[in-house]
Amino acid sequence: MKAKNIRIISFAVICAAAFSFYALRSVPVSRIWNSYAVACVDKTADEETVLSYLARFGCGEVISLGQQRVPLATDIVPLLPESCRSYLTDRLGYFFDYSRSFLLYYIPQGSSLQAQKALDLLSRELHVSAGIDGKQQLPFAAAAVSAAVFCFFLYFSRNRLVFFLSAVFAVALCVSKPFYPVAAASVLYMLSCYLAQRLWRRRKALSVLKKSPYVLIPAAVSVAAAAGTGWQCAVLAVLAVISSVLSLFLLREAQLFFDSRISFRPVAVFSAPQLVLMHPQTALHTLLCLVPLLLLLFCFLFTARFSPAADKGLTLPVPVAASYEAAAGSILPSIDDFYSWAWNVQAFPYRRLNSAFLFAPPQEGQLLTVPRFEETDGRIVQSDSLIMKFNSEFRSDTDRKIDSLEYGAIEKLMKRQGEGIRAAYAPRGNARQQPDSFSLILILCCLFVPVALLAVYAVKSSRKR
Repeated sequence: MKAKNIRIISFAVICAAAFSFYALRSVPVSRIWNSYAVACVDKTADEETVLSYLARFGCGEVISLGQQRVPLATDIVPLLPESCRSYLTDRLGYFFDYSRSFLLYYIPQGSSLQAQKALDLLSRELHVSAGIDGKQQLPFAAAAVSAAVFCFFLYFSRNRLVFFLSAVFAVALCVSKPFYPVAAASVLYMLSCYLAQRLWRRRKALSVLKKSPYVLIPAAVSVAAAAGTGWQCAVLAVLAVISSVLSLFLLREAQLFFDSRISFRPVAVFSAPQLVLMHPQTALHTLLCLVPLLLLLFCFLFTARFSPAADKGLTLPVPVAASYEAAAGSILPSIDDFYSWAWNVQAFPYRRLNSAFLFAPPQEGQLLTVPRFEETDGRIVQSDSLIMKFNSEFRSDTDRKIDSLEYGAIEKLMKRQGEGIRAAYAPRGNARQQPDSFSLILILCCLFVPVALLAVYAVKSSRKR
């Protein structure tokens, strides 16, 4: 293929990437619950009608009031005693607002846009109030931090045009997808570009870059962190890397063209293997990368995700902090309550009916045993047979039973929130923040990279001494 055609294709790919950054742009949406959006519909609208509107727009696996069943039963005693039904009754509070004026439907987060369209059509045709929680909030801190780091590295770069062309796509990625993990990934990618720009147009530069941990580690972690945020971020992260490489290729072609027009072209005396990428100044700049990464971490942790938009006057079920003092009757069951209920249901056939602690919450490590009698050496010997143990294994087994339920059980929503979460009817200002745990892990991984690079630098420096 001719060099001219390669240049045209490279330019076309960069333009396609720029269009993709614009076409796939999105704004984070705050939600009450992890992985679910809450749809509020006036209770005068029949549940089957609401579900039909949602299904018309492709909203599947909706959790609604009419679907709820007894999630767990035993073969020995299929009918539960009356004292075991308080949990089954209390959990229905998830499907009403505090005034009992609206029915609530829980929709998987990936179907939020379709649900909003369905509710808009429902409101117009049936003339009922309906809406969905969450509102778009642009986290300016993510884009601002990314832009500030870009300007910082651009100022200290020796080859500023090289750094600009290689790192500007990281900023474009952060503007297109202004999520905190993506912003942290862009910081690492710009660090990689900053350390690599020193080797521009030096002999054997490519062979050095392919082996340098100072370039490869932050670049690889940045792409992985962006890809972990979602498939669209993964696609755009790959396009950003490709665009960076192709931009540098076009810059090299332009420089070679201008070099061919002059009679004398200066050549760098030192080759790439003779230069060190990490030295006291770049080590200081790597250390300073911790500042924006910590800032992104704090912004992520303290940004409220609770913002119901269906009706500002509604008091909805929300996750609350452990210290929140809820009014009587406003506390709702959580996954921890379900674990206790499941334990008692399965333990009921083995309990004495006159036990004073028949439905007491189980303690961690509590055992359920039954006596067994065996004949050994002509004697009847009693031994205890273990039936269940309340521990992490029991809870994991219970989670698998929840996943196997073939209907929209409210326990699926509880499970997605995790253990240690309390739920109650509360004003939105008292809602407990529910940051996505995986996004937190991605940011922490990005935060660890500069520390690892400095540790490698410290070890190599001590060996040289």
